[in-house]
Amino acid sequence: MQMHTGKPGALQSLRRLRTGALSYGLGWWAFTFALGESTVATLALTRARDTHLEVFGTLLVPSVVRDLVARVYPDAAQAHAPGRSGSADRPTDIPPARKDINMTGPPKTYHVRAESSAGGRATIDAGNQRIQVDASWGSAEPPGLPGPAELLAGAFAACLMKNIERSSALLSFRYRRVEIDVQARRQDAPPCFAEIDYEVRIVTDEEDRRIDLLHRNLRQFGTVYNTLAAACDVHGRIITVPPSDQEPEPKGR
Repeated sequence: MQMHTGKPGALQSLRRLRTGALSYGLGWWAFTFALGESTVATLALTRARDTHLEVFGTLLVPSVVRDLVARVYPDAAQAHAPGRSGSADRPTDIPPARKDINMTGPPKTYHVRAESSAGGRATIDAGNQRIQVDASWGSAEPPGLPGPAELLAGAFAACLMKNIERSSALLSFRYRRVEIDVQARRQDAPPCFAEIDYEVRIVTDEEDRRIDLLHRNLRQFGTVYNTLAAACDVHGRIITVPPSDQEPEPKGR
């Protein structure tokens, strides 16, 4: 059993730089401007009739043009770079996406319908399911139904599970089963959720670097994850569990 927090390290960044898999970032502009400045200054010095500087400055011009094109059109530049695919964040050693997946985009709007009666008896219609909800206030004994806080934590867990399946389809990530615990901590003044902590336990034989990639995808592409992370402190970990012979192999994998 191993725990992964998903934080990239310096060695990983150096490895991606060496293999050409370091993605585009705005920081590369600093290098481009410095290179352009050196080129212009070198060519300006040729007014002193120094043939060597003139040759050197002329050789720098293609590098400046290439870097400017790469900054303005990063996707096109990366698509033609050796050993790169068209994606800026996809390392070269990631298996291709499964071709039997019908890639349809997620909807842009969502709708649920809620009803409540006096005393807090409430239901929410989501999809084709009706969920009983605790909407009571100040009751002496909780009814045992999920309230708003549990539904929010449940939506966060469902977001993680959906994105794990997304990674299974797009990154050919192999797993058999996943369990998720989510703990949401609220505060009274002002009333809001201040912290969300999660633990993902996943049965898989994937390598550590693939687990780190999965965790980055959970944080980057989760709609509910990003919404809550913008409002409170969201953090968690992934714990891997080696598959056993008794663990059933999922269908379609």
